[in-house]
Amino acid sequence: MSRLVASLSYAVLAALLISILGAGSAAAHAQWLLAHASVCAPGDSVRVELGSGHAFPQSDTAEDPEEAAVWSVAPDGTRRRLTLRVQGSRLESVFVPDSYGCHRLFFEVDRGLISRTAEGWSDGGRDRWPDAEQCLHYFIGSSTCVRCGSGAWESAALGLPLEVQVEAIEAGSVVVRAYLAGAPAPDLEIRLWDAATGFAPLGRTDADGRYHVAADLATDDGLFLSATYYRDWEPGGNCDRDVFRFNVIVPASLVRDPG
Repeated sequence: MSRLVASLSYAVLAALLISILGAGSAAAHAQWLLAHASVCAPGDSVRVELGSGHAFPQSDTAEDPEEAAVWSVAPDGTRRRLTLRVQGSRLESVFVPDSYGCHRLFFEVDRGLISRTAEGWSDGGRDRWPDAEQCLHYFIGSSTCVRCGSGAWESAALGLPLEVQVEAIEAGSVVVRAYLAGAPAPDLEIRLWDAATGFAPLGRTDADGRYHVAADLATDDGLFLSATYYRDWEPGGNCDRDVFRFNVIVPASLVRDPG
């Protein structure tokens, strides 16, 4: 069994790619990272959930904990990898902040090159599957944030293929900033999750990669935002297209009380 198939079933992978490649938002499949206490104190234990499914925040699929990576980033930039365990239809971990300020949590899975063959999706590019119907470089990530006391928001790029960071939470708006490989990503579409329809377009980032989201769009589950980046490879290459998606959860408690 391939690395890809071992970590994610054909059905789940197909659902993710269908939602990303535009086969109808009502059937959108998403992945997300949630912290079950978005405001805490240093030393508190915060339950973290990595979920996946069609009905956020109810997860129906658990990633392979050996393939998924969840990290915490402290206000000073220190990173720690969290240990994941399967808990029903989701993955869980515990995050214990050790300092005041805004802590970021992020999840990443870089699938590398994947190809659609006669047997379904398999890992590898056209050098391995020359007759593949399609070959993609597929990356997905997600982030959320936890506030310990007061302190400025830290939104420095993490250097991921694609990421969307919360730059500021102000009265009336949430400012997010998108990056591609650490550089600001202008003209990138930002989408908002709606329970009835899936992800719907909000607008596009400005020249500096920023987008202002109206705070009153937040539900009791917060703001669930998403961005997807596509780039076609040169003809004759080992892959047809980059497909990167990044989702960010801005907790309702932080939207309603910026601190």
